[in-house]
Amino acid sequence: MKAGLRVSIVVPVHGGPAAAAECLAALARLAPPPDEVVVVVDSPGSIVGPGWPDGVIRGEVPWRAGPARARNAGVRLATGAVVLFIDADVVVPPETVGRVRALAIADPGVAAWFGSYDDRPAASGWSSRFRNLLHHYTHQQGSEEASTFWAGLGAVRRDVFHDIGGFDEHYGVPSIEDVELGYRLRSGGHRVRLVKDLQGCHLKRWTLVGMLRTDFARRAVPWTRLTLSGRTLPQDLAVGGRARRSVMLAGMGWAGWMVGALAGMVGAGAWAVIGIGVAGLAWGWVWALNRGFLGFLARQGGMGFAVTGFGLYLLHLTAAGLGAVIGTAGHVLGRR
Repeated sequence: MKAGLRVSIVVPVHGGPAAAAECLAALARLAPPPDEVVVVVDSPGSIVGPGWPDGVIRGEVPWRAGPARARNAGVRLATGAVVLFIDADVVVPPETVGRVRALAIADPGVAAWFGSYDDRPAASGWSSRFRNLLHHYTHQQGSEEASTFWAGLGAVRRDVFHDIGGFDEHYGVPSIEDVELGYRLRSGGHRVRLVKDLQGCHLKRWTLVGMLRTDFARRAVPWTRLTLSGRTLPQDLAVGGRARRSVMLAGMGWAGWMVGALAGMVGAGAWAVIGIGVAGLAWGWVWALNRGFLGFLARQGGMGFAVTGFGLYLLHLTAAGLGAVIGTAGHVLGRR
């Protein structure tokens, strides 16, 4: 019967036992509870907290197999009609399972749902706050009739998941495996919904280097190659028109800044002024295009945080632009 729709939770765990313990502690407080929790670790020696929680089904995959393979293994162990994926560094509120079950019952025509991080990230560093708030804001501005998927806090009907083949296990590291799954859901005629008030707290502490490496190597490069493979990928969230224009303008700004700096070094004053002027105009345009996000940062942490966030956003856009260039080159060379 519909009131008894079974919901299974699948959590992939790689390292980070402290964060995983917080995640599982939150799952123990869910009301109503899930029908089962499946935790998949990526080595026999992985530890989740000071012991294994009662009632949790444990699965294993080889060392560094990646979250796509771990989630697939978890779904094979799950029995629920709906599988709710939660990353091991996300803490969800007690009503999460009730919300997901209600969504699945209310609209049988929807195959998958996903939410976002909340606006109260646990890590307090500048890079951590910026990166998590960027994710939150981007999802809050997205279309509710979504054309992608997010597995940090996302649910899918198990029969549909099996029908489309699950996550692509070629992604051996956390990357765009959930985006790619969302593409196949939509191309198969299935509906995906972005539920903006389905939120969890992200525990991850981002460093600047880690943020840029992820934006470049694990997002922009594979996303570009997937796009160039001939697939029509989502145009909302992180790859909407405003984001693409911002990437191009950020690159123009850096080009102008380099021209101005080099011209100044050789004494070509006029070119130095032109170069710096181009940089100022391009980056000013980026600010104007993203004034909503920067205003959100100001409300969260003051104008100083917004200004710092703008600098971090320029670096984020630059990593995305470089990733697009490298991804394009890899695609062309691969075809040859």
